[in-house]
Amino acid sequence: MKKNKIDMNQMLQSLRKEKVFSVREVAYAILEADGTMSVLKKAKYESPTTSDMNLPLKPAYLPVTLINDGKVDWENLSKSGLNKEWLLNHLHKHNINHYKDVFYLEWKEDEGVLQRN
Repeated sequence: MKKNKIDMNQMLQSLRKEKVFSVREVAYAILEADGTMSVLKKAKYESPTTSDMNLPLKPAYLPVTLINDGKVDWENLSKSGLNKEWLLNHLHKHNINHYKDVFYLEWKEDEGVLQRN
């Protein structure tokens, strides 16, 4: 660390950015060429994974923007298996007369709709 002119406070800050709050948790730390630090924690300090706990895996879904700044993305709506009728019904249920009154609306397969007016 001295060779790279990094003091202990800088190293501790870099570790905290990697969610490591004690040097004792570190198995290996590598100072990368860009100045960031990559850290491999000791096994006993690693967070358990879904497979460690024998839990069923859930698929991961990306959110899809349907309305952004009052404008509908008709292609995303269609790709999500939704249509104009669904959108208008959703807005009507929330007492919104027109999609231009919605600032942002996203759809996520496993969570449904997130809406900000």
